[in-house]
Amino acid sequence: MAAVQKKKKHEGTSTGTRVLYIIIAIIASVALWAYITFVENPQMTTTVYDIPIRLSGDRMLTDNDLILTNTSPGTVDVTFSGRWYNLSSLRKESIVAVVDVSTIITQRGGSAGSYMLPYKLSYVDSGENVTGATITIDSASNTSVTVDIEERITARIPVQGTYDGTIAEGFRSEGVSFSSDTIQVSGSRAVVSQVAYAKVGISRTEYTKTTSQESEITLIDREGNEMSKDNLTLSQNTVVVTLKVSKIKDVPLTVTLIHGHATNDGNTTRIIEPAYVTISGDPEILDGINSLNVGTIDTTKVTVNDTLSFPIQLPNDVTNLTGSAVAKVRLSFSSDITTTSVSVSNIECSNVSEGYVARPITESLVVTLRGPQASIAEITGSDVMVIADLSSAGSVTGVTTVSAKVYPLGFLDVDAVGEDYRVTVAVYVAGTEPQTQSPAMPSVIWDENNSGTGGAAG
Repeated sequence: MAAVQKKKKHEGTSTGTRVLYIIIAIIASVALWAYITFVENPQMTTTVYDIPIRLSGDRMLTDNDLILTNTSPGTVDVTFSGRWYNLSSLRKESIVAVVDVSTIITQRGGSAGSYMLPYKLSYVDSGENVTGATITIDSASNTSVTVDIEERITARIPVQGTYDGTIAEGFRSEGVSFSSDTIQVSGSRAVVSQVAYAKVGISRTEYTKTTSQESEITLIDREGNEMSKDNLTLSQNTVVVTLKVSKIKDVPLTVTLIHGHATNDGNTTRIIEPAYVTISGDPEILDGINSLNVGTIDTTKVTVNDTLSFPIQLPNDVTNLTGSAVAKVRLSFSSDITTTSVSVSNIECSNVSEGYVARPITESLVVTLRGPQASIAEITGSDVMVIADLSSAGSVTGVTTVSAKVYPLGFLDVDAVGEDYRVTVAVYVAGTEPQTQSPAMPSVIWDENNSGTGGAAG
């Protein structure tokens, strides 16, 4: 037991001795370092590799339409001489070689070319010179830096766009537009002259509506390759690209028919060519369009199997993709509807101004009648009356030609058809008209409220 205790005591003494030795060694090292640093501080050299080149004064180049395109070398290796204490803080991260390129303008004429310029070594943090009384340059891999200067130009470059993805079924793309159609690119003439256009894009999985997206600019050269933007200045780095997407819809064309007494939708056939048109536009607008009405036709104004043309008019901001600008409407009537022409001599006047008298000069008028075959077979000119309408004549006296209306009397299913009928009449101030009159020139004033039955045209 005593032997064990003696052994433990010996081990404890050894450990304490080793700790003491370590402490003494550290103190000795610190003392030696302090002695060398503050007492001896020997003269020595040290080399710092890959010190970066930094340019200053390049704004003056820009102001004189010049641009720096290359610097060689990009770094320098420098061997310094000085006291150990002063050199101990020199590292690549703390030093920069500064080249003042403004001297090209102030001292060397300011034109394009290659120049060899000196550099100054400065501390990165303070900007103070590295060399001086305590530190000198012993040697360097390069004592100057070569800079290449070229003419600087600015060009306006067109913006072109693309879109990736698919247009959803029932929709179509109307192309892309840009917040800027051109951008300015500045740089050396040799590089800027190679720029063909600025490319921007927009992308999504499927397009169902107009979409806008801010896009990064990519420069494309004249051979279609992407260009580096290094050493180039762009007026902007992004452009807002808008892809306009419209809905597509097929809609039928329609026409409104106004019937007289002889025809109706049951015995009238209308054929419209084209029957449909394909239109595109904003989805909200197209959702409210189920057909397009091209116009109105008064069937009493047309004859059998007439074809009429109407412009296809669309709402604002709606496009006709079919390309048909005119619709042709062909009307035909069922076989039991027929026409005939009769000469009417029963001509009277209406709407004669107060204090005036009107007498027809036209003695007979050939009119066209339409109706069922049975009625057309029976009707004659004596069953028809023509009324000259003087509502537009006012107080004019003398001979004038006016519109006339045609009334088949007693035939409820017959119309007078065709374009405007006209009658020539003589108008007099009451009391000045001739006292004798021919039976062909009645002086009766027609009252349309008591005109009997039948249709009218004109």
